Amino acid sequence: MRVNIRDFFDLLIRWPLIAGFLAIFLLVGSVHAGGTPEHDRLAPPLRLGVELPYGVLVDPTGKLSHEEVAALPSERFAKYQGAFAAGFTTSAFWLRVDLPPQAKTNQESWLVLSPPFIDSVQIFESTAIGWRRHEGGDLLPLSTREMDSRDFVFRLKPQGNQPLYIRVASTSTVILYGALWQPAAFATQALPEARNWGLYFGTMAFIGILLVGLVVIFRQRRFVVLLLTCLFNYGMVAGLQGFHVWLLWPESPQLASMSLGILVCLGSATGILLVRECLSLSRSFPRIDKLYLATASLLVIGALSVPLNLYHWVAGWVTLATELASLGAFIMALILALRDNRLQLAFALAFLVHFLAVAPALAINFGLLAPSRAMHTLWQYELIPHMLVIAGIFLFEIRRAHVQWVSEQNEALLATREAKTLLEAKVQERTRDLSLAQASLQYALDNERQALFEHRQFMAMVSHEFRTPLAVIDATANNLTEVPPQDDEDLQMRARQVLRATRRLTKLTDTCLADARLRDDAFALHWADVPLEILVREAADIVIWSAKNTLVTDFSRAPEIWRCDPALLRIALSNLLDNAVKYGGPGEVKVSVAKADDDLLIEVSDQGQGIAEADRIRIFERYQRGVNVPEGKGGGLGLAVIRMIAKAHGGSIELRTKETPGCLFALRLPRQGSDDVQS
Repeated sequence: MRVNIRDFFDLLIRWPLIAGFLAIFLLVGSVHAGGTPEHDRLAPPLRLGVELPYGVLVDPTGKLSHEEVAALPSERFAKYQGAFAAGFTTSAFWLRVDLPPQAKTNQESWLVLSPPFIDSVQIFESTAIGWRRHEGGDLLPLSTREMDSRDFVFRLKPQGNQPLYIRVASTSTVILYGALWQPAAFATQALPEARNWGLYFGTMAFIGILLVGLVVIFRQRRFVVLLLTCLFNYGMVAGLQGFHVWLLWPESPQLASMSLGILVCLGSATGILLVRECLSLSRSFPRIDKLYLATASLLVIGALSVPLNLYHWVAGWVTLATELASLGAFIMALILALRDNRLQLAFALAFLVHFLAVAPALAINFGLLAPSRAMHTLWQYELIPHMLVIAGIFLFEIRRAHVQWVSEQNEALLATREAKTLLEAKVQERTRDLSLAQASLQYALDNERQALFEHRQFMAMVSHEFRTPLAVIDATANNLTEVPPQDDEDLQMRARQVLRATRRLTKLTDTCLADARLRDDAFALHWADVPLEILVREAADIVIWSAKNTLVTDFSRAPEIWRCDPALLRIALSNLLDNAVKYGGPGEVKVSVAKADDDLLIEVSDQGQGIAEADRIRIFERYQRGVNVPEGKGGGLGLAVIRMIAKAHGGSIELRTKETPGCLFALRLPRQGSDDVQS
């Protein structure tokens, strides 16, 4: 995972590291600042191992008495330089300190020994009347000590040439720092030291409050572990500096001593658990995570060794386990960083610095390094930036996760909007498809209904229109059979009836065939030059044969020849004349043929009732009849066929208004070659 380095250091360095290193600067600066100018004018202390040379005798059983030790020659004591450290051991140690001449005065001097967690310290001072014994250690109540101080302070007035004997024993590591002070000088240097530790623990309190706030705000386990690590380690520092017995349990030193051992175990356990949280070991290194968890559990159990007086067996392993856990955390953080997780570099740096800060103190505790008060307490000051850096990294991880979550939310929102837009487009497309399908289905349904309607109308028309001429033929034939004709005139009359019925059947058949032909996709006109008068008179036979009608023709302005489809034009004229005979009533049926504006105009009129204004457009539709047509008379197909024939020629058919009663139909056909002609 790629991390923005600028944002990382902006968050990591801006306040956690600055706050941590500022605290170190103030604390270390205060230490180096020393005391006041008055302190600088006073005599400096005589330091153990520097101005106060000494030798050491090991007492493995711890049963040697002072008399036995004092009787031994000085060669039996191993010479040491600097402070004394023996590591984790159950042996007692006798220090034979040779006092310089400036220490042998009649004035009182204060011998200050530390660290405050030494179990037992005995001082044997030579006086004029013999040896004087001083008792100290963290197992003595504060009220029984010679001075009310965190360290062990003994009032001395050494006399004679005898050395000073110091017996040291402890269930934890054996370390001894010492200095012989003038009382005024010691009191002066104690003030800045107290100020330093006040600033230290004030900073710790601020960090603790900060971590409590982070726990409350984020409610994450890693902040809880970090808070517990801070509390246990800072409590351990307070115990190592003697604040437990000095401030909390002055009359219960055993309780103060046990609290320190317990805090060492719990602080080490939470420190290992903190590594698990920092590196997410359960996901990155599951097997090592189990090892760390088991080690932390053993450390918690190890806290029980304190009340059982077994702490001296586990003390060294507790501190060693913590240091090894920090070294492992550094190595694993580097591995994770190489796996493209740059943020782990910050954890690697934090644990490396912590490891290097703790290593000198650990080496001193095991007696592998010459004691140095600064090196021994370095890790205690390093705790402040260490905890702040880890808190800063945790906050950065939360910030990064939040930014990533916001980015994912924005991407999800954008994807949702895109999906919504796509869905709306698909819905519109599907709706459009459904609308088209519905329209197509509706069109097919309408066509089906229209076809069914036309079929019914056609069958009704055929059954009625064909039945009438057939009935005439049948009746005439029966009449000829049953009643023979009386004379030739009677025979001719009956023959004309059969002929009219036959021709009517022929006209109906032609009309039906023309309707089918005109609606065929492969329809085409059969052009020919036709004598108009002959064509009109052939179509007007139905009028000639009608007993109630008289045919009147006008060819005065008509052309002799016209190019058209003769069969279709004959059907159109025959239908117009047939309608005039059927619906026009008795009287004249007039046919006028003329040329008008290069077009052929054929007008057919009758003397009937005419057609209502509302029916003038509807009557040209298939199977539509006027309201004045008697019920059951006509099939409503003739005028529709006439209009299709006219359009096929590029012409038109219209019903014109006339002054006299009756109908006037005008059929207009363009000359061949006109742009309106359809082929």
